[in-house]
Amino acid sequence: MKKCISSKVRTGLAAAAIAGAAGSAALAQDAPIGSATEWQGFYAGIQLNATSFTVERADLDNQFNSNAPTQSANLFSGGIVAGYNYMLSDTFLIGGELEYNSRLENNTFFATNAAGTTGREYNDAFDNVISLRARGGVVNGATLAYITGGVSQAKANFQTVEIDTGAGKTECDNSRCAEWTDNVLGMVFGVGVEHEFRQNITGKLEFLSTQFESSQAPVTNSDGSSACAAGAVDTCTYTYTPRMMQFRIGVNYLF
Repeated sequence: MKKCISSKVRTGLAAAAIAGAAGSAALAQDAPIGSATEWQGFYAGIQLNATSFTVERADLDNQFNSNAPTQSANLFSGGIVAGYNYMLSDTFLIGGELEYNSRLENNTFFATNAAGTTGREYNDAFDNVISLRARGGVVNGATLAYITGGVSQAKANFQTVEIDTGAGKTECDNSRCAEWTDNVLGMVFGVGVEHEFRQNITGKLEFLSTQFESSQAPVTNSDGSSACAAGAVDTCTYTYTPRMMQFRIGVNYLF
């Protein structure tokens, strides 16, 4: 009889220990929303960008026009992001973030006659924009306010083409043109706020400003030769200086 009771007691204690361990594991996995353990770790998400995309032009040798208009457009794009948060304390957070954003494009025709058959066409595009940024901020429960900064790289394609539809001049292959296609680097800075509205899921609002380096494209004829006189070939360039201002919303998942 004593053996039977002893066996039942041991069985009961073992079951209680297992239940307690399982409960502790569940609590560790499901940290309270906004806790320090909840914010720390890897995350990934998606975002929607409202972008003011601007390209300033400088025509030093006056091949197209001495006061080239600045081209600007308000565009939408999407992106994906991944990063890591590290809690310095229950209040302060630092981290790093890598993001990829989709294509931006702005095409404008500037007519130089009433019929609209002559003029200049401005084609500006970023095939993609990749950014690597650090961020640091203050955590208040389920809300994170932060500043961020880093570097961006964009795959750029800028064109300025002299148009004359009557003469069949409509693109770089058959007209005077200044084209630049290459990667451009820039510096990006911004601020944001992120809030955990469900377990492991956050929403964010962010404002970023990115200034890219200038690029100089040679002004060429349709056959690829310089459009300038022999003595002015070195200054026969067209300068492009792009920049972006972005307001974005996004959703992240905290792993």
